[in-house]
Amino acid sequence: MMNPTQPDRSGTGLSSRAIRALGGVAGRVLAWVAVAALLLLTFKLYAQPDFLLKLSNQIWLCF
Repeated sequence: MMNPTQPDRSGTGLSSRAIRALGGVAGRVLAWVAVAALLLLTFKLYAQPDFLLKLSNQIWLCF
């Protein structure tokens, strides 16, 4: 078993704990970027009156 504070033998010089931490941080940043892009896209679509009219007609036609 490898000590998590010791560097691994893969040549990166980073411990396995550091590699997991970087992956976790990168994953969180990527998730926040995706959420921000989705919110920006939603705002952009709602700012177009034609889109709102089409959306409301489609929802109304479901009933």
